[in-house]
Amino acid sequence: MALAGLAHLKKGFCFDAASDEAFALGWPHVRRLTDESVDAFRSALRHLSEPDFDLSVHWPRSLAAALVHAWGVGQLFHLAPGSREFSQAAEEAAFSTIAPTPEQVRQYLSERLSRSPMWASERATESFVLLMEALVGPELVIDAILGHLEGLDGHELNDHLVQPAWITFQLGYLLLRVEAAAAKEYQARMRTLVASAGAPRSVAPPSHVRSLLLVLDGARAADRLTDKDPRYYVHAVDDAATVRMRAAIHRGWAFPDPRLVFLGGPDVLSSRALQSWAKLPARDQRVFFEGLAPIKHTGVVTIMAAMVSQGTGTKAQARRWLLQHWDFAKPVLADLANGSEEIRDLLATL
Repeated sequence: MALAGLAHLKKGFCFDAASDEAFALGWPHVRRLTDESVDAFRSALRHLSEPDFDLSVHWPRSLAAALVHAWGVGQLFHLAPGSREFSQAAEEAAFSTIAPTPEQVRQYLSERLSRSPMWASERATESFVLLMEALVGPELVIDAILGHLEGLDGHELNDHLVQPAWITFQLGYLLLRVEAAAAKEYQARMRTLVASAGAPRSVAPPSHVRSLLLVLDGARAADRLTDKDPRYYVHAVDDAATVRMRAAIHRGWAFPDPRLVFLGGPDVLSSRALQSWAKLPARDQRVFFEGLAPIKHTGVVTIMAAMVSQGTGTKAQARRWLLQHWDFAKPVLADLANGSEEIRDLLATL
């Protein structure tokens, strides 16, 4: 049977069919594992120490496991005035480089669905859920999340818990990567949870119920329940017009998410929400490049040309991309060169 997300397949959106399918299944909100050899323990502690967690798609398998085990412990850090040290439990957990067992998955998620740790961020929370999915598959992670929520009462489901609610928000990606029939069953369980807890009627703080509605009802729920930041519209698979509008008029700052291009169409490439890429630090520019690179559109060529001339972390990658897609990119670059000496110089060097 087909995976649920393939119902949203857009053939020709990317340069190849595999990338078309990847976007239908949630790209770039997915983690893929490699067999690269690394010092998983030291690398895990380094990643966990960083304030802005790495959003890269590809991770060594051993490192992914170490991170998930460390994330699942009750207390990651010992915090004191002027100091922050890893707890002994976290360091012990980070030595494990094998995939968590089903029992551990449920234990870790139950821990993190119950409280908002001081050290966590949306970036870290999303990455850990997706790394766990990469290690054990989406079905186990979905069932563990819903199983925990089904044990809560209505007050707890509506409680203001920032990072636990962000875990629940990840269900929107996980549901794309299970079979369609299973996705419908999971969605029915989610509807039952919302009905039992009572849905908020207007803008509401982060809660499990709000996240369930954002996954189930997409743009309609995001308009009603949030401050309309574009990051809340990444599950809006059936309202391209609203996604385009939110990306275009966004006045704050959010990570420029290539998924919005898939949902809202190529006009999003020139939106405020996407053009903030140039303000990113070098590592995040590389993450943005990785997410954007499969898309086949002239607007991507324009961004790649800008990366060659002004990117801090993507000059070499963008140059290679333009060479790899030269037949597609050259006419766009030629048009850009009419009004830009910098682009003319770029053409001369490629």
